[in-house]
Amino acid sequence: MFKFIRNIFLKKKLKKKFPTLEIRGAHYIEFIEKLNIGEYCFINDGTYWSAKGGIEIGSNVIFGPQTVIWTYNHDYSGTHLPYGGDDILKKVTIGDNVWIGMKSIIMPGVNIGEGTIIGAGSVVTKNTSPGSIVGGNPAKIIGVRDMDKYEMKKLQQLFYQKKMFNFRYRKNE
Repeated sequence: MFKFIRNIFLKKKLKKKFPTLEIRGAHYIEFIEKLNIGEYCFINDGTYWSAKGGIEIGSNVIFGPQTVIWTYNHDYSGTHLPYGGDDILKKVTIGDNVWIGMKSIIMPGVNIGEGTIIGAGSVVTKNTSPGSIVGGNPAKIIGVRDMDKYEMKKLQQLFYQKKMFNFRYRKNE
């Protein structure tokens, strides 16, 4: 019951801070004060994010179910075993128009380039360049978007999430 109530408060807090955010299902997101999300993003069920090191998300980003974003590691060279108790914080940055597939994991310090597509189940340990299509564990480039078509869609403002948001929330006139 406690998780259910915590989730309701989490969603309300996120919607207040990010009014165009579409969020579905149950989530665990900590350090919300270090989280920034652009316009018209969608977060599917079961996210597990720690923004301790900071998370910056662009506009029109879609997260599949059960994504993980982690922004810190433990310092194993510290004074105690198995680790020293200190955390090494590394911000994760996700560009505009990114699609992150189900059960993908984004590791600390990663910058995901604009227009990147991350395949389901990928573990992203390195930066991606704009328009990359990556997949696997660890994620590797498996393709590249046609950037001319991508730029044309941007110019025409063919943004899926913005269209869906405006459709759901337009006022009756």
